[in-house]
Amino acid sequence: MALPSSGQMTMTAVATEFNNIGTNISLSFLGTKLTDSIPAGNPVNLATSFYGQSAVTLTAFSVNTNSGTSYADSPAGAGQACENMSEGGGTPATYYHDGSGTLPTGGDMVYTNIAGTTTPDDGLYGAVSGRATLTFSTENGESSLMGPC
Repeated sequence: MALPSSGQMTMTAVATEFNNIGTNISLSFLGTKLTDSIPAGNPVNLATSFYGQSAVTLTAFSVNTNSGTSYADSPAGAGQACENMSEGGGTPATYYHDGSGTLPTGGDMVYTNIAGTTTPDDGLYGAVSGRATLTFSTENGESSLMGPC
């Protein structure tokens, strides 16, 4: 879970977010672990450096949307998503997921930004990684694998 975007920020919250167990907490070290990483030796400020950050590690992948919106969540929509993927149609975008694979699988959270704070609209999307293409749907950011193209 991300740190707060405003208000009170505590060292305990930062340590908990980054699983820093122990009594010694180094902001300089934790700054290198941020999504917007701060190189070691550069100044780190508790509030301004850590507001809204998270320790979530996300994997980037390519999606195609249809004119900036998701495909209809239906078998026909899945076919359209695959067709646009194979023809290079739709609107390309980079999304991110918290799963361990190259592409999201069922239950992974999908985000539109590397910070993991914004989820895509609910719907059906086409995704591609190398030669693998598939369709997946999202609801409140959680993915459900639909199948290969």
